[in-house]
Amino acid sequence: MCRNSATFRDSILPSLKPFFREDKEPTLQEFLGLTDYVVLAQVSEWKNAEDGILSDLTKIFFARGDGGFKVAFDSTDELPMVTKIWEKENNARKHLQGNNLDPEYYLLKDEFDVEVYKPYAPESETEEMSPENVIMLSDDSPEANIREISNVLTRLKPIAKKLRTARYYCPEEHKEVIKELLS
Repeated sequence: MCRNSATFRDSILPSLKPFFREDKEPTLQEFLGLTDYVVLAQVSEWKNAEDGILSDLTKIFFARGDGGFKVAFDSTDELPMVTKIWEKENNARKHLQGNNLDPEYYLLKDEFDVEVYKPYAPESETEEMSPENVIMLSDDSPEANIREISNVLTRLKPIAKKLRTARYYCPEEHKEVIKELLS
């Protein structure tokens, strides 16, 4: 991230130097000696870094602004939706580039799946039906019709969908524009 790596290496606090070595991994003792305070002190030092991006991102971090917003989409429409999202993300990147901000550093996407309920998906009748994968209902008719629950209660289907959620982070002053571009 830092464009001037010699200056960057010199700015690292002694207790963090083992974590920036490329020749060997930090020891267990070095890892156990690391505290949140040491990491925050190091990040605070980067506010005055010569690298403009590192310095700017550090200042944004300490400003404690939210900077993030959430965009949820249905994963059942995966392929068409992914194409649309890529186009929208490219527009957001172009917006940041137009404002002299490198989207590689100023637009973060955090993606995760959300299941409100465990999806109910009965197995086909050819497979073994067990209490874990099927719920059968009997009506009060003289024939005692037995039907699988999702055929009776169609409202079960929407709540069992898996949603893919993407959370985007960007500088606060560009949040509304980028949110609009991604919507």
